[in-house]
Amino acid sequence: MLELNFLSAVELQLPFYRDMIRCGGGSLVFTSSLAGKVGSACAATYSASKFAVQGYMNALRAEGQFRGVRVTLACPGPVATSITKNAMLGKPGAKVTVTQEESDSTARMSADRCARLMLRAEWGGLQEAWMSP
Repeated sequence: MLELNFLSAVELQLPFYRDMIRCGGGSLVFTSSLAGKVGSACAATYSASKFAVQGYMNALRAEGQFRGVRVTLACPGPVATSITKNAMLGKPGAKVTVTQEESDSTARMSADRCARLMLRAEWGGLQEAWMSP
């Protein structure tokens, strides 16, 4: 979880960030989560990975603002995806049990809506955007 949500974001942004500094500016958008603002029950590792994203990107924003690089942090609430259903477990062949709450997409925004709201946040020059259905 830490590799996927935090370390990959750090590694992937470095070449772009360096190029933006060299070119005089640019804009980066990162996905955190509301669980990165307030710990989520039964998801301590997920919340910790998103807290790490929050801290790193806030520091990157402070550093980049003097170099023309804007950093937007998107913090969506629940999004209707199949990530839980398709999650890989530690044991080969193990199945993920999806609870009724997780399968209920009425309390979740669509991935399309989330992406549109993230774009609006970046276009609007927001440093951080919280999104929900």
